[in-house]
Amino acid sequence: MTDNQNSTFNFFLKCYKLFLTSLLILSITMAIYFTFTDQLKDAAKMARSALIFAALLWVAVNLRWIEERIGP
Repeated sequence: MTDNQNSTFNFFLKCYKLFLTSLLILSITMAIYFTFTDQLKDAAKMARSALIFAALLWVAVNLRWIEERIGP
């Protein structure tokens, strides 16, 4: 990758991590709220969403390592 492409990729990766982190925090907070208000079906949906966002965030954090292993 050239320097310009690398800096663009790093910026995209930072934005992606920030977006997923905010979604993860939001879904965990909503799951806790729904649990305290006895809306357990909604709490389960938010917990499932939090797990999905956590998995996507894990991939984003390890994307550089994955790219080095699979890359050319």
